[in-house]
Amino acid sequence: MSCEITPGEPIDVYLPLTDLVEVSFTASDAAQPSDLQICTVDNEKIQIINPDYKERASRINTLQIKDGNVSDSGSYTVRDVVNNETLAILKVHMREDQPGSDIRQEGGVPACGIVLMLLLLLVVAAFVVLMVMYVRLRRENQQLREKDERNGHELRPMNGNANHDPGEEQD
Repeated sequence: MSCEITPGEPIDVYLPLTDLVEVSFTASDAAQPSDLQICTVDNEKIQIINPDYKERASRINTLQIKDGNVSDSGSYTVRDVVNNETLAILKVHMREDQPGSDIRQEGGVPACGIVLMLLLLLVVAAFVVLMVMYVRLRRENQQLREKDERNGHELRPMNGNANHDPGEEQD
């Protein structure tokens, strides 16, 4: 099994449930296999052997090595010490840090997504305001028509002559 991580991410080495296992490390740039022993796990008790891993390693069905860095690239071997058999090998490759990759937002939403959401919210708000104005104008227009009908006025189309008295006869 292999995985690729970026610097700063944890390295999770799966630990099968056995009586006693040992986790060792061989650097990917090592000229000769070194099998640097990291820890032993006896049932649920972890014994850190290498001081470089003392603050970074913990066990919860996995051995987690926090703050992975380029020097952690290589093979992690999990061995059953009692039966002298290899249970798992995890090959870790460290991704190169790309410029700007350390800029992360808390919510994981990119800035353009936030701008688009705000723009959508603005469009929806404008639509609601226009609809409210339209309904109010229609209601006001309807009330004026009803008022004119009650007063006995006949509605005529507007002809642009606002000073015209409807009671006057035209010649």
